[in-house]
Amino acid sequence: MTHVTPTTLWASLGIVASAVGGLFTMQLSHTSANGHSSLAEQSEVSDVKIKVGRIETEVRHNKEILNDLKVDIRHIKKEQDDFNKEVLEAIRGD
Repeated sequence: MTHVTPTTLWASLGIVASAVGGLFTMQLSHTSANGHSSLAEQSEVSDVKIKVGRIETEVRHNKEILNDLKVDIRHIKKEQDDFNKEVLEAIRGD
């Protein structure tokens, strides 16, 4: 089948036009509204902003602590490697 029948063409165009029209209608109906009735009030938004700010501060603090721990662990690992080297040399009698 190498061609499209006129019925198929018009049906396809009708479906596409209906979809575009529906999207256009939805867009127009939402632009005229102030918002949904279930939207949060300004005080709730402010409370959420404060909580997010606190969480951000805690995350930043925890990140700093983790970075310090990484440095400490590297130092402890270096000391442990040196100690293990000394023990192995003592066992071998070097």
